[in-house]
Amino acid sequence: MRKEAGSEDEALTVSLVRGIGRGLGIFNRQPAPGLGAKLVGTVIDGVAECTGFNTTHGVAVSGSLGFGVGVGGEVALVHTRTPDGRSQINLMYSGGSTAAGWDFGGSANVGIVKSNADDIGQLKGTGWDKGGSLHAGVGLWGNHQNAIGSTNAKGEDVATFSGGIGIGLGNEVSTGFSQANGWTLWEEGKKKEGE
Repeated sequence: MRKEAGSEDEALTVSLVRGIGRGLGIFNRQPAPGLGAKLVGTVIDGVAECTGFNTTHGVAVSGSLGFGVGVGGEVALVHTRTPDGRSQINLMYSGGSTAAGWDFGGSANVGIVKSNADDIGQLKGTGWDKGGSLHAGVGLWGNHQNAIGSTNAKGEDVATFSGGIGIGLGNEVSTGFSQANGWTLWEEGKKKEGE
């Protein structure tokens, strides 16, 4: 049996955080109004379910600047579902640089994040990034990251997909490394055995 919240403030906090988690889910399914955007969101969610990239999802803001060699950073608010059914709301940040490829221009972007990580700790550390962007005013970006030396509860290598739209000028096709860290803003209490 689940333990009830000890006070009205605690119950309100739990409700607020659950609402944020639901809001992140709605945002990922409907990245913008209209039938086309809903279709894109449905396809993204379908691919995420089929590939197992459905335990962590959220929204990200990123930026990059490159003149041959590029640098970039990202801040993301993500919801993670743990193997025992708990929820975590996490604020992640990362920064990195390109090691090989083509990177010229600059951009500021927003988008979605999907991962097979089932705990915040699996997203922290060094990652190998492969991505690209095309911006001529308004453009698109996408990135795939493998978390080096990190596996989820199923023993799978942890990876993250992110992508969306942005403003800027230039283009990039590159690979490189990044360093990620973050905080758990809220975590549902661990369930005791038999609950």
